[in-house]
Amino acid sequence: MRILTLLILVVSLAFLQAAAEKNAKTGKPYDPPIGIETAWGPDAFGYTALDSNEPGGPSVEWIDISAIGTVVTGLGDDNIVGPYNVGFPFRFYWYDVTTFHVGSNGYLRFSGGGQLSDPFTSIPNSAAPNDLICPFTTDFDPSSGGTVYYWSNNVDTLIVSYEHIPAWLPTGSSGDHNFQIVLSMVDTSITFNIGPQSGALNNTNGMVGIENNSGEYGIQNYPNNLIPANYSIKFYYPATILLDIHDVGVAQVQNESNGGFFVKTGDDYQANAVIKNFGNQDESGFNAIAEVLNHPAGTVVHTSTVPIASLLAGEALAITFPDVWTLDTPGNYVIRVRTDLTGDMVASNDNKRVRFNVVDLPGELSFDDGSNENLWSWNGGNGGMGIYYQPPSYPVKVTELSAFLGAGTDVTHLELFDDDGPNGQPGTQLYTTSVNQAVQGWAVVDLSAEDIVLNDGGVYAAWRMNSTTSSALGIDVSTLASRRTWEYTGVWAVFRNFETDDAMLRVAVEEVQGPVFFDDFESGAGNWTGDWGLTTAASNSPVNSFTDSPGGNYPPNANLVAAMASGVDLSGYFGATLEFYTKYELETGFDYGYLEASTDGGASWLSLKTYNGEGVVTTFTLETVDIGAFAGSSDFRVRFRVVTDGGYETDGWYIDDVKITGLSDDVSAPLIVFDPPQHYQGTPADFQVVATITDLSGVATAELNYWVDDPLPVIITIPPSSVVGDDYTFDIPTQPHGSKVYFNIFAEDGATSPNSVTTADYAYVSGQHEIYDDGDPEFIVAVNPGGGMAVRFDAPSATYPNVAAALLRIYTDVNNPIDSVTVHVWTDNGGTPGTDLMTPFKVYPGATLASPQDWTIVNLSELSVVPGAAYWVGYVNTSGIAMNHL
Repeated sequence: MRILTLLILVVSLAFLQAAAEKNAKTGKPYDPPIGIETAWGPDAFGYTALDSNEPGGPSVEWIDISAIGTVVTGLGDDNIVGPYNVGFPFRFYWYDVTTFHVGSNGYLRFSGGGQLSDPFTSIPNSAAPNDLICPFTTDFDPSSGGTVYYWSNNVDTLIVSYEHIPAWLPTGSSGDHNFQIVLSMVDTSITFNIGPQSGALNNTNGMVGIENNSGEYGIQNYPNNLIPANYSIKFYYPATILLDIHDVGVAQVQNESNGGFFVKTGDDYQANAVIKNFGNQDESGFNAIAEVLNHPAGTVVHTSTVPIASLLAGEALAITFPDVWTLDTPGNYVIRVRTDLTGDMVASNDNKRVRFNVVDLPGELSFDDGSNENLWSWNGGNGGMGIYYQPPSYPVKVTELSAFLGAGTDVTHLELFDDDGPNGQPGTQLYTTSVNQAVQGWAVVDLSAEDIVLNDGGVYAAWRMNSTTSSALGIDVSTLASRRTWEYTGVWAVFRNFETDDAMLRVAVEEVQGPVFFDDFESGAGNWTGDWGLTTAASNSPVNSFTDSPGGNYPPNANLVAAMASGVDLSGYFGATLEFYTKYELETGFDYGYLEASTDGGASWLSLKTYNGEGVVTTFTLETVDIGAFAGSSDFRVRFRVVTDGGYETDGWYIDDVKITGLSDDVSAPLIVFDPPQHYQGTPADFQVVATITDLSGVATAELNYWVDDPLPVIITIPPSSVVGDDYTFDIPTQPHGSKVYFNIFAEDGATSPNSVTTADYAYVSGQHEIYDDGDPEFIVAVNPGGGMAVRFDAPSATYPNVAAALLRIYTDVNNPIDSVTVHVWTDNGGTPGTDLMTPFKVYPGATLASPQDWTIVNLSELSVVPGAAYWVGYVNTSGIAMNHL
């Protein structure tokens, strides 16, 4: 470990004696005496132990699992990792264990919390951690070398081996220490095999032995680390159990770590707990009692009781107490849960207390009382400490970070971490800064300008040293700490004194408007219906995203949807936003993604945005869509849809971290919905545009702007010709046939601070259109130089006898560039193009790399001869390869 430097306000003689012993032993070669004892027990339960020096004891037999075992990862200086599966139920004391954690300092823990670190305790000891196997527990540092393996045959044998493990030393970790644990259900035994040992140990502080889950029973073989090398100890399960264990207790209160928590002033609170029969006898007829007490006064202010009719040996029962309490008074409280089994033999687990605070928001989250008993720093100057806070409501914004620091001459780092690390440990760093605290006191960092918002979970406030002259951290010592303090010694671990000490680190938070819907796809796809699926191939936030084609490329001729399974209620909001992270590869010009919305349970859908292109959005990018026009809807939902043709398939569309947020203010422009002209199709008379325009604050202004394609266009603004409900009708006056007319619609709402929007520009070609196709291509065909394409048209009608323009759809892309084509109008010669009716002329297609399918509008107004019969319009390719749509 990185040994702590503890600046204690009151130092006891015992501590000074221990420190003297530690210094005397530091660096001394590993040379323990041959076994002082060779037999131990029985303990109160009946376990006995013999070593390899005792007749009838175990032989020294190292079992090599390095080639078949699983490597334990994540071990550092003073931490514990897991859980791992035993592989079978192993009988330990009067109960079965099926999982275990591995401690860096040489031990296994079957249940509960906490870790073993210097200074080590004796066995048995009711203080956490309990439920221990300690073969050679002392100050090791696996982060500096060596390997820990575990192997199970999944029937009756588990082996955990520590190989070539260095010891932590103030001068640098070194040494080569080997030992292993063998759990065998063949004879329900536990064996410690101590292999070769080389190098010094930090001091004689250590422990060897076993301890049950309450810490009441156990065998201590060595009260130090002076265990011989090349040596074995075997623990024998009693042939006759000496005790009928009557032991009902409290396993958990409020959360798995029995950690402190917060309740917002005025909110309801309902206690929950896990009651367990830790004994080997079935029990009946007792109560579980939950009590809320003022802290530290200890006055009971609320009580709730649950009768428990029966509880089998080893059974755990999760209960929620029936009484709901409204906590109107801010302050510090304790929830105490206790059991009252008559004849219970283990008092230490009969009750469990957990700290909680009732707080106003905005407000400060803290478990300390503002007065430091200790100042904490680490030898070597590169350790740290943190404390975990879960806010009482969501979402909240972190607005301040503070730490009580001693005077220092070097900077100290103050940080925030998300709880997205392994098993809820510190993970993503959310913020870091450096402070230089020259005088002891609070260092306060304003985070109001940062956008640190918690939508779930919690945050770690952390202090980390930069050197040995960095400021030490204040420690609040009490009889009941929050159990939320962590230590950092190269890896994060629960603080060794987590039962009594709280790090003096605080955060201030305020409530913010939060999402009404959020899905990061880490809990499956249950929020969605349709054809899409989860994938781990790519994601914005680990590890899943949602895609139209989780198996690879999307299929041809497909209509693939992902629709919200249930709508969200936006009826109480004046605005709303939709946010999601996206990336896509959709065949340019042919395959499209559509973002759509519905307010009628999915019966109909409105397109909000279209996505298309390859190599455009190849990494996850935040997409923000204003959906304020749907505020007021009680059933709003979105749909992602991919439509493909049959020509070519690629990777498809991915989405992640989808969020819908309701807003209390109207910051959204009106929603304008209308059907734009398709393929430039206009009319010979006035062109009518009917738009539905809605806004929660009302529509104050609506108008249409139009202009005719001209070198010097004149923009003309017209009001609606009629308004019926939300439907606005605009009439664009008749334009000369063949004219390309552009238009857009402008609308402004009636909010106090008005919001306005102008649609994209749309266009049509005026006149009577003669059409033989649907305008949507399915394929493209190459046209080599000298080749061409033509379409036969019937004779013009008497009403519209003149040909004004033609529209050609010629495709281009990077592989098929084109320069120009020659346009012809031919007579009909028995069903094939005949002679030219007008002089052919060059046209440069309107298609571009950005818009490879755009129409080319060809002016035919100079056509002097109006044919009296059918005729042909087409082109001949002059250079490059023209790609004609079919």
